[in-house]
Amino acid sequence: MGVAAAHATRSSVLVAGAMLMAAGEFVSVHSEADTGQAELGLERAELPDDPVQAAFASACSFAVGAAMPLVVTAVTRKLV
Repeated sequence: MGVAAAHATRSSVLVAGAMLMAAGEFVSVHSEADTGQAELGLERAELPDDPVQAAFASACSFAVGAAMPLVVTAVTRKLV
């Protein structure tokens, strides 16, 4: 708007607009890249905890699943 308000030529307004758009894209792309790098850093930091958490959940699930037939067997033997 400033270039157009200064009574610049049509080509000057076109060049100024193109430069403004290019600067906006540059900032946008770098902002996205910074966000992506930050997310990767968080994932790398959380990764060691996730396999431990998954292993614990798997062990608990296995124990509960293995106990169920034993409980059913114990209950049916007492009933018989």
